[in-house]
Amino acid sequence: MKINRALPIIWLPLLAFWTFLLSIHINTTPFALSNIVPTVFYVLVSFLLALQLQLVIGGKKEGFFVKFGTINIIGICLFISTVTILCSITGEIAQELSIIILICSLLANSIIAEFLSYSNKQVTGKIDKERKAWADRTKVLDEQQKEASYKGSAERRLSIESRKDWKVYLKKASVTYVGNQEIIDEITRIKDIVDYSSYFRKELSVSALSEIQSGINEQQILAILKEIE
Repeated sequence: MKINRALPIIWLPLLAFWTFLLSIHINTTPFALSNIVPTVFYVLVSFLLALQLQLVIGGKKEGFFVKFGTINIIGICLFISTVTILCSITGEIAQELSIIILICSLLANSIIAEFLSYSNKQVTGKIDKERKAWADRTKVLDEQQKEASYKGSAERRLSIESRKDWKVYLKKASVTYVGNQEIIDEITRIKDIVDYSSYFRKELSVSALSEIQSGINEQQILAILKEIE
């Protein structure tokens, strides 16, 4: 929070109360410096608490719940300090006790604020780790999806090219082996399944066609054709 915003909310009321306390001491008879010692401690403690309150409200690093808890703790400590100094001035509690209470309220606020800050760091650190783990998992899933997509595309390309090459071969073979009825029967059968059989999605279909075209005899060709399902 900037000073121009904090001034009417925090500092002007506090300055007015400090002025009120000073006027009480000035108009007290007899005036003694020892009586003003608790007020000096109160001014110091309330100044530090108000300054911390301004920093907490204007800070952006702390989470909402930590900020809300810290503001409440500062408010409680400031309230206790204010009640203490009023009781000291009216003589309801001893000056030494009021000083002790003022110091303890400042220390308690510091300890609790540090604890809340530490807790916030632990929670924030855990959240950051979970976010990183989630990001890593998302990255792995993306890579797996890309790999699967690439593999699927490769299989589709293989299937399309294999079926195309086999159709060309079967067309030529139906003329080349017209005198071999067994081969012709197999060619006719394969023509009916070439668009549907999963055989032509495998590397085996490519290597089988390559072997047939390498110049093997008709019996070997017939054996390969019979293996196609």
